[in-house]
Amino acid sequence: MKAKGFTLIEVLLAMMLLSIVMYIGSLSFSVFSERWSKELGGFNTDVSDARKLLLLRQVLQGTANYLVRDSDQRAVYLFYGDTTQLIFVSNSPILQSGQQALVRLTVETLDNGQQQLKYSESAFTKQPVFQLNSLPAPDNSIVLFQSENIRFNYFGWQSFAARVRYTESYEGTPEWQAEYDAKKTGVLPFAVNLTWATNEPLIFSLRHDNRTNNSNVYDERDEA
Repeated sequence: MKAKGFTLIEVLLAMMLLSIVMYIGSLSFSVFSERWSKELGGFNTDVSDARKLLLLRQVLQGTANYLVRDSDQRAVYLFYGDTTQLIFVSNSPILQSGQQALVRLTVETLDNGQQQLKYSESAFTKQPVFQLNSLPAPDNSIVLFQSENIRFNYFGWQSFAARVRYTESYEGTPEWQAEYDAKKTGVLPFAVNLTWATNEPLIFSLRHDNRTNNSNVYDERDEA
């Protein structure tokens, strides 16, 4: 009885077909894996940015009516911001949980032309701030995110006189502006707007603390 089997040509042909199938499968898996990694990486980045923006919202909503002395020894609020920086005191800082801290938000331009939003804190446990012209150096800093054309705007009064006119005769309204100095207006802004790249602006409302904590701090200092 003659044994049945495959010829050499049939075996070679089967191996060639199997190699083609394995190559196509390997290529497809590689493309899928690379795409999945990119999408997962982008998702993780989006989640990280969203978490940091929530923390930033917490910090800004905790903005305090903190009183300090200016160069003329007048009591003024510690809040200054322009398009690339923001300096204020928060009751809800990121790194110093449960206590006040001096917060700086700074837009820095990198060598590649991109910008990053840097968050810095100065703990009051080491050096409380009593003078506007002697702010302590940051203790800790983190980068919140990186993008293009990061900028701040502020919704509030243009000046103390504008605020008085509205109070006395309801003339004028608060406006969006590129610079805000509470030393000049005598009050904190109502909201801070953060914009970057082509994204829609994020508006953070400020919950003024009615001067309760800061008046105590200022009174204790005066008594000392």
